[in-house]
Amino acid sequence: MGVPATVRRWGSSLAVTLPKELVRSLSLREGEKIHIEVKKENPLREVFGKGKLDKPIDKVMREIDSELWGGL
Repeated sequence: MGVPATVRRWGSSLAVTLPKELVRSLSLREGEKIHIEVKKENPLREVFGKGKLDKPIDKVMREIDSELWGGL
């Protein structure tokens, strides 16, 4: 079961809080041991993949600027 969550500072540590709907659906109790799998979100990479460019990025960006702005 995947649930989006936000990492937050809690004192000198980082913490993730569980949404109450998840806690209810799993009947979780304080002190109960659970297993968490962590996957850092990267929406662009998920949509487009890790792709490799056949040209240097600065050249690609100049071409995009030229197409969008027509040399203005």
